[in-house]
Amino acid sequence: MPSWLQLYHWLGDSRAFYAQQRALHGDVFTIRPFGVVPSVVFAHPAAVREILQVTPGTFGHANDLAQISVGTDSVILRNGDPHRLARRRLMPSFLGAPLHALGPRMLEATDEAIDALSPGEQVDFLWLGRRLTLHIIFRTLFGVGASGRYDALFREVLTLAEGAQDPFAMMAATVLPPGLLAAVTRGSHDGEGRRRRDPAWVVPLRSGSMVRANRRVRDMLLAHVRDVRAGRVEALPDSVFAQILRRADASDGPALGDDELVSELLTLLLAGHDTTAIALSWALRLLLHHESTWAALCNEVARSVAEHGALDVSAVDRLPYLDAAVRESMRLQPIVPAIARRALVDTVIAGVRIPAGVMVQALTTGGQHDEDLWPDARAFRPERMLDTSARPEALLPFGGGYRRCVGAAFATLELKLILARLAQRTELRLLLSEAPVPGRSGILAQPHGGAPVLVTARHPRETRSARPAHSSSASLAR
Repeated sequence: MPSWLQLYHWLGDSRAFYAQQRALHGDVFTIRPFGVVPSVVFAHPAAVREILQVTPGTFGHANDLAQISVGTDSVILRNGDPHRLARRRLMPSFLGAPLHALGPRMLEATDEAIDALSPGEQVDFLWLGRRLTLHIIFRTLFGVGASGRYDALFREVLTLAEGAQDPFAMMAATVLPPGLLAAVTRGSHDGEGRRRRDPAWVVPLRSGSMVRANRRVRDMLLAHVRDVRAGRVEALPDSVFAQILRRADASDGPALGDDELVSELLTLLLAGHDTTAIALSWALRLLLHHESTWAALCNEVARSVAEHGALDVSAVDRLPYLDAAVRESMRLQPIVPAIARRALVDTVIAGVRIPAGVMVQALTTGGQHDEDLWPDARAFRPERMLDTSARPEALLPFGGGYRRCVGAAFATLELKLILARLAQRTELRLLLSEAPVPGRSGILAQPHGGAPVLVTARHPRETRSARPAHSSSASLAR
């Protein structure tokens, strides 16, 4: 296949492209999209396991496209010691008690979304989920609630996230030299945080909506970071942003600069937004399509509410059927079709020599749809996940190994709380009769037709309400 056509199919509908090539060439094949280094793609679970077990000195990141938005200072674009240091600064906020402390804000945002629904209303939960998950990230990251103080930043991030799936924008970003791409999409700032004047040749290239949104988001975040560090604005103590700042200041590593902090904030804003919304739409489509599974989940949530007097965050995180439904949904319909790594040195995977600089990709469906690991693998059966500890290559919705997604536990808890609140407060009917299948959706595999439902009933909020979110500084909306 010509390299330009490979690029078009890879970015336009990567899951279908991988499936087609695997059917033609087997469990190991190489793709060579125009403007991208070759990628050796492995589908067999044993090879996937090898890739996950490789040491940090052998494989590094392969997230070049992320530079468009997050810059080069993000945790997902670092290797070696800088990567480990960035993980140490981020991870504690997304584990254990600190993570559960964010739960009430997730529930409050979900309650507000449900309050806006009316019985008899039709709503696409892929569309609604994108807005809800972004609200949740804002509340937990900055500690801000639903007010006009952060609306400007919210709108720009939403524009940026939704535009990031445009295959033509991604194709342009893939073939442009990195320096030119950075000059156009991000520009630069002086030591005082003021935007430098662009070269004349950049001016006509910065007019696209994604480029404008990317620049405005970066400007707003940089202004907010500088205001907090100068003491002009308070960072709410229990916000993730404040926690990252405290750990950065106490770290034995190099100081975290303003631009680096902006890159990490952008990573948290963008990486966990669209993926979680798509995961929510898949879970709802599958649960509502198989009515008995939704009924089982609703009954489990009702028993938990009766036992605790309200929807308790820690209790929800431990609900076995809810956990099984979320894991089974992510197994059956993986959002990211492959896990990519770049070889830092010459190595061998499953007997195939991989030269330094070449990318290696492990197909998520390789293990997650394997009949030996999951009998009747194409069926949605949450019960199979009860009391099951899957092998790493058999279930990897958040990647695996030393580069596993920093926000995996956060996203999982978020999905559980949203689904539990929907089960508690709404009665829903799916508006599509056919089983959900992936649509043509770029890098991320979303369900064809979205997740349209009819709200047949909406119940009032529980009497023991969650702690409300706070408002924060207006500097976010500059």
